[in-house]
Amino acid sequence: MKGKSIQIFYTILGFVLLALIIYALIRVLLGGWTAYKSLSDNVQIAIAAGVLSIAGTLASLIYTKLKEKQLQIEASHAAKKQRLYSQYTKEVFDIITRGEGTEEEWLPVRKRFLENSLLWSDEKVLNAFHQMRIKAQNGAYTSDDFARLIMAFRKDLGLKNKNLNEQIILEIMYDKEDLKKFNS
Repeated sequence: MKGKSIQIFYTILGFVLLALIIYALIRVLLGGWTAYKSLSDNVQIAIAAGVLSIAGTLASLIYTKLKEKQLQIEASHAAKKQRLYSQYTKEVFDIITRGEGTEEEWLPVRKRFLENSLLWSDEKVLNAFHQMRIKAQNGAYTSDDFARLIMAFRKDLGLKNKNLNEQIILEIMYDKEDLKKFNS
């Protein structure tokens, strides 16, 4: 109980100090405004121009720093996505070219992909993977589903996929024999 009363005391003390700071800030601003109004017009204009110049410079610096930080974060995410998508594509390609693939082969590949994609992938990638998985569970999974997932990977990595479709992706990745294995 004693700890709770101390916590309440510090909360009330914090609000009182905040109110005093706000009061002092208002007094300083009002005093500064009164002093500013008593100056000649030329001095007022010079002060206003200086304040606006400083504010513009600060805004520009803050915006640049925030944008730089955002770009660093996006680059970090893109690198993680690229590793994730490359690894998944390679593992799927390896399983398919070896043959049909057993559940024991597919399970760790899916698990590794899901562990990371839930954190890093765009919702379009997750939706494409979800649709592919539903079709696989219903026995309706085809190479086109995998190609749609690859297209979603490329889009998430910032590529436009202009003049590119699932068929072209499949023809690049697989020869006709591998596609037959995939679609059987």
